[in-house]
Amino acid sequence: MKFQLTTQWISDTFDKYNNMYWEGKLRKPTFEICHTKTILGQFKHSYGQWLIRISDKYDRTEKEYTNTLLHEMCHVYIRQNNLKDTNRHHGKLFYSEADRINKYGWHIARTDSVAGCGLTNKDGVEYYMAAFKDKNGRYFLMGMNKNKISYFKKRFTKYYNYYKEWFVFSSTNDKKYATFTKCIKSCRGKYISEEEFLKLKKEHQAIIKEAV
Repeated sequence: MKFQLTTQWISDTFDKYNNMYWEGKLRKPTFEICHTKTILGQFKHSYGQWLIRISDKYDRTEKEYTNTLLHEMCHVYIRQNNLKDTNRHHGKLFYSEADRINKYGWHIARTDSVAGCGLTNKDGVEYYMAAFKDKNGRYFLMGMNKNKISYFKKRFTKYYNYYKEWFVFSSTNDKKYATFTKCIKSCRGKYISEEEFLKLKKEHQAIIKEAV
């Protein structure tokens, strides 16, 4: 059954994860459902009014909507504590807070835009991914900008003691990769289990040999 987004669900879910991850200390904004194609979510604050908007334009699961709400809650946290980030929208502070929440099994996107999440073209979205085992024996999965595949391959090869057992692959229209950052220089993604790593390696035998 298709998930139905409502402002009541947004409010209840905000309360749930505010208590779970922020000790109930986040200021509660008002909530609004919009129908825009260009953003998945947005946090706005002006003249003392705080608002979280979430778009229902795309067919998304409850977990995907929750990821978007958690993304906006990270913005609320930074604003509420008057923290100055390294970027107006998504800087080091935002990444740090998102990474903290992602450790609980979420995947908070590094962008508010639909284009950055790979959802603009439903019929032909190509995701370029990389997976590796790091020097501490943990398995990591990340997305790449299409034009940076060669850069990352050279980096993985050069620093093989850190990026062990690495491989890259592409996947078309697989929504589970939609919220991954399309990395340009830094490696941003999430840790996965060894079982997931081996499964991905087996599923994607057509490893990208050259940058496309």
